Amino acid sequence: MSLISVIIPTHNRRELLLRAIDSVLRQTHEELEIIVVDDASTDGTQSAVLELHEERVQYVRLNEQRGACVARNRGVDMARGEYIAFVDSDNFVEPDMCRALYEAAKGADLCGADYYMDFGDKLKNVDTDYGPGRKVTPGRRRHFLGHCGYFWSRIYRREFLLEHDLKFPENTFYEDAYFNFLTALYADTLVKAPGRYYHYYQSPNSTIRNRNNPTQYERIAIPSLIL
Repeated sequence: MSLISVIIPTHNRRELLLRAIDSVLRQTHEELEIIVVDDASTDGTQSAVLELHEERVQYVRLNEQRGACVARNRGVDMARGEYIAFVDSDNFVEPDMCRALYEAAKGADLCGADYYMDFGDKLKNVDTDYGPGRKVTPGRRRHFLGHCGYFWSRIYRREFLLEHDLKFPENTFYEDAYFNFLTALYADTLVKAPGRYYHYYQSPNSTIRNRNNPTQYERIAIPSLIL
């Protein structure tokens, strides 16, 4: 198996971050690098990560808070794996996620799976629909564009992202819509793996639920960014 780079952006989520890292370290796919990009945390995140003394974990700290999109893009720049996965620091994954996605991908530009909405005391199963087949035909692309609204529980072929310069837009909400729209437009092959592996934790302190600084982020207009 080939190396998979798992990128974890974080800001002041020390305890949840350690849970996320632990869940990735427990992957049955052992050829992993974990890239933690610290968005200028002030809660002791740096010391907590460095004290893990885990050679598979790389840590980089941004000097000032720039947002999760900047952190993810920095992680992509650092990644060396054949595939890239993104795990937010307040989420966690099942042990077989990377193995199952990699085995199903077989060189595809992206591969995903179903996931959980995790409310702490209960789970909600979320089923995704990529449409039939592996090769992206025009009809399948239209289908996928209507069902591509998340980027977690997926792996992306790194060379695919680099070839098309696919990055997260900075300083905006709904960055996942933009990223998913472009990956759907450019992908030649995409597949869905059986199973459910990603826990999308419904934290009351997530960025999308707390917009106390409306000047920091703007709503995204996908067509204006593409044209």
